[in-house]
Amino acid sequence: MRYRQLFSYASRLRTLGNEIILAGLRRHGVVGIVPSHGDILHILLHDGSCTMSELARRIGRTRSTVTALVRKLEQAGYVQQLTDTSDGRGRRVLLTPQGRALQPVFAQISADLAALVSRRLTDDEAAQLERLLAKCLQSPDADEAPQPSPAAAHTTSPTQRRVSMSNYRTAHIDLQASRTELHDLLQLTGCEVSCNTLPKGASIPFVHAHKHNEELYIILDGAGTLFVDGQEMPISKGDCIRIDPAGMRCLCASPEQALHYLCIQTKAGSLEGYTMTDGLMPADAAKPSWL
Repeated sequence: MRYRQLFSYASRLRTLGNEIILAGLRRHGVVGIVPSHGDILHILLHDGSCTMSELARRIGRTRSTVTALVRKLEQAGYVQQLTDTSDGRGRRVLLTPQGRALQPVFAQISADLAALVSRRLTDDEAAQLERLLAKCLQSPDADEAPQPSPAAAHTTSPTQRRVSMSNYRTAHIDLQASRTELHDLLQLTGCEVSCNTLPKGASIPFVHAHKHNEELYIILDGAGTLFVDGQEMPISKGDCIRIDPAGMRCLCASPEQALHYLCIQTKAGSLEGYTMTDGLMPADAAKPSWL
């Protein structure tokens, strides 16, 4: 069988990771959680809350599987379900105080998992492996899909669509989703971009910094409060905020309005050229119909 070792290595790496996760949970006396809960808890620790459908889409599981996983977390006291105030019909999943208390435990387990990789691979090797594994998990027709028509490109869809050509890749996302990361969707190599929505009164449930990346927050709609290094400042539509890697940050939406924003991560100090200093205008380049 071709590529048999690929699947064997991937399976063994997953087993090693699960062993580290279970050992970390035992070390901290955490019960009622297994590795299959990890993706759900990671999303909720980062986003604060999420709909059941969005959870299913983001972790690549069926709705019924996610419902069963969430039910077990709910029975263990880590999450709760509330009516989604945005439409009054759906359900949002959010962490309980017991669930939010898992943040330092998960941070330590994440560090242990990262150490498993960093002891064996350089940062560049690990990033390349991550990209290749993500590529293996893409839909098999993602690279052959036709370019959508202008009308189709603007239709709203609950699912993401990707189109890849030789020099570009496109995606269509739900702008109302709690969080959509474009790194894997577009195979980004120089930055990470996420589109985020915090419901009224919701907050990112932790304060964080970064090792290497500066972040640019662009507020698309709504209002809220940004916390940076002990200071709180009001933010609203049109505000743009750059935060250095070491800045300790957190956001919350106002009680009256949801907060919609983009977050762009890129390595601090890596920008060497931009706009006209990086742009090229070859005289023989193909031109669009309107030029």
